[in-house]
Amino acid sequence: MNGSVWTTPVEDLYQEMTLPKPAPASVVAAAVTARLGIALLIKTLAVVGKRDSFDGDRDKLKTLTEAAQRESGKLLEVAQDDVTGAPDRKRSEVPMNAALAAEAALVLCSEARPFASGSVAVDIEIAVLLLTAAHRSVLICVGSNLRES
Repeated sequence: MNGSVWTTPVEDLYQEMTLPKPAPASVVAAAVTARLGIALLIKTLAVVGKRDSFDGDRDKLKTLTEAAQRESGKLLEVAQDDVTGAPDRKRSEVPMNAALAAEAALVLCSEARPFASGSVAVDIEIAVLLLTAAHRSVLICVGSNLRES
């Protein structure tokens, strides 16, 4: 794969994933999925914070958003590391970093749930589903990689 996972058009990333080569593969797919889940979380927090009717803790919304952005940044690095990183790191360290970021984002979703109501409540639920799938996926990768080593 030439260039960054994140600057590649979605269709090109899809095509790269179909090729018979080691990377990009499962960890990249999981990192992209988790990052999309985090994007839904961030969007939900932004929508809630802009509502005239919101009378909750805006500082908490800001704190959650900043934490979500940090975890998103970690996933950005994970996907790139999985494509360009050293093979020994890709065996367990890189997927574990993805699992940790997805797990942290799941905690953020649980903290954000009380703020989400109306049409954006479903976005938190979809974020949780995406993050859970990504988390489980990278743990499967770690297990498989460790059995092979």
